[in-house]
Amino acid sequence: PACLRMTDAVVCRPRRWRAADGAPPRGAPEPARASAPAAHQDPEYRRGVAVCLDHLGSGALEKVVLSRCVDLPLPEGAAPSRVAEALLERLAIRDHLAADVYCARDSRGRYWLGASPEVVADVHDGCLMTLPLAGSLARRRVEDERRADHLLHASEKDLHEHELVVEHIGAALNGFVHDLDVPASPSLVATDTMWHLGTRITGQLPDGVSALEAALRIHPTPAVCGRPAAEAARLIGELEGRSRQFYAGLVGWTDSTGDGRWSLVLRGARIGEASVRVQAGAGIVPGSSPRAEHDETGAKLSTMLRQLRGLLPIAPGDAGHGRLSAPVRGRSSRSSRSSPAPVPGGLGLVVLVPGDDGAQEHLDPAQQGLPLDRPAAHAGGARCGHDDRPGGGLEDGSGVETGDP
Repeated sequence: PACLRMTDAVVCRPRRWRAADGAPPRGAPEPARASAPAAHQDPEYRRGVAVCLDHLGSGALEKVVLSRCVDLPLPEGAAPSRVAEALLERLAIRDHLAADVYCARDSRGRYWLGASPEVVADVHDGCLMTLPLAGSLARRRVEDERRADHLLHASEKDLHEHELVVEHIGAALNGFVHDLDVPASPSLVATDTMWHLGTRITGQLPDGVSALEAALRIHPTPAVCGRPAAEAARLIGELEGRSRQFYAGLVGWTDSTGDGRWSLVLRGARIGEASVRVQAGAGIVPGSSPRAEHDETGAKLSTMLRQLRGLLPIAPGDAGHGRLSAPVRGRSSRSSRSSPAPVPGGLGLVVLVPGDDGAQEHLDPAQQGLPLDRPAAHAGGARCGHDDRPGGGLEDGSGVETGDP
């Protein structure tokens, strides 16, 4: 990474596994019933997906993860810290017990918070668990668990998308960890708005390897960037036209023993002085379509947009009204941009930012963030407890267990 940032302003409320067989629990939580803004038609994002499909067709790429964002103004006089506190409180309700809820403040005073469904590295006593998610279906389209399970496992496109991520992680860990266990087929994982294919991969780390080091060995995966990563990142930079900053990076904690937990900065929002940005992406592989990827990103955006209702003025068509900031230059088989490629970055108790725009983040020792009522961890933030099961659940500093997915 181009930067390693330690922050004193972090809240982390990870989930807790309870499945007896070690697999992700199925069918929980229930899909959110509260009304969410309808997905706005975003032709520029669809054109971007079409460009990605042309690159895939040329054989230059196997997968690209293209994102779009929604920018909403803060009400006049609203303090970003108060909006962050209110949003964090909403994220802690049952709808988001399937996710690791996080909140951190960067050196520019912006708050990054959300409910991440994807664990990159969970380490306890040297035992590593990682849970990649790839291959998705919106729950508003299919509510029945059995039907969702059948559709995803019958989809060559979704199975291939998931296989690319699992292959990447297996190659990164093979020969590095002991007793590597990679299930032959994925399981169904539910969040409040999505069904995902997920594979729970475990192994024993070598002595002295921390959760952060394990996460960096895996990240970024094809679930947030693409394959090959360098080529996918260049195309992402051309089509998205902006730095992802901490989006699709890492958020989490590592203590002095090496234990810790790192998840992806997804299903979240960035709260600045004057606006809130919500961002979501979709993996594009052969068999993808502009309409389907547009709908998928709209469903993912609704996770945060629904929570922002009442805090911000959100029009009915704002969900998915993300714009690719740079115009798409038409459908071509090659990228003409030769500038350095953006690589998805990271955020957390320790903030990781692979340099995608040359920007450097620095710790401000005087920086103050959301109040923390828990002891300090090795990395400079919240210290979370851990249960005694490999890749198991976590407790917050007050000893209150968090929920299960």
